[in-house]
Amino acid sequence: MKLKTMKLKALIFSLFFLFYCGAGMAAGALFPTTYNFDKDYLVKNFWRCSYSSAGEALAYKIVLPNYMKPISIEPEPIPGANITEIGTYQTIKDLDAEAPFIETNVYYEEVLVDIAPADWLKSKLALSGEQILDQRELTTSSGVRYLDILTAGVRDGESVVSRNVVYRKDNMYFYVRVSMDAKDYGTNMDLVLFISANFTTDK
Repeated sequence: MKLKTMKLKALIFSLFFLFYCGAGMAAGALFPTTYNFDKDYLVKNFWRCSYSSAGEALAYKIVLPNYMKPISIEPEPIPGANITEIGTYQTIKDLDAEAPFIETNVYYEEVLVDIAPADWLKSKLALSGEQILDQRELTTSSGVRYLDILTAGVRDGESVVSRNVVYRKDNMYFYVRVSMDAKDYGTNMDLVLFISANFTTDK
């Protein structure tokens, strides 16, 4: 019953969100696939976080705005989802009072069965009760399918929009979620894309 209620709230919110933010905008305009930040802007306003607290197999790098800092970096299992959180980063208002509140979460699961990353991410999102607003599938030269998904939902009574991306390193599946208040998303969607796209497990 609780999951059905969550899905109903997410559906109602997603319809409101599309009407509120998407009125007069072309289809897909709320789900950009490119951003236009020049090099000087990136150097001045972003930093690269190198994570290795959970060991070499789970090491990653992610690029974040200067006003976002780690809140939690110790592995923490997520009940009922079979994933473990290995990084939470949030806007610190003391660093920039005008910055939008953004939360970035990094999760992983060691997958021992044959499942496409795209299908794996969909299975995790199905547990959240959030509504899918848009998505794109990315296929590698070897035929592996990945997903980049925009979702809407309600968390702690607040309307939230998230960009969800899956990455894979051997049998480790990484799930990056970048979330912010719906009211701020329309003017910050390129930033949300940038954060979600600039994650890597390469050394």
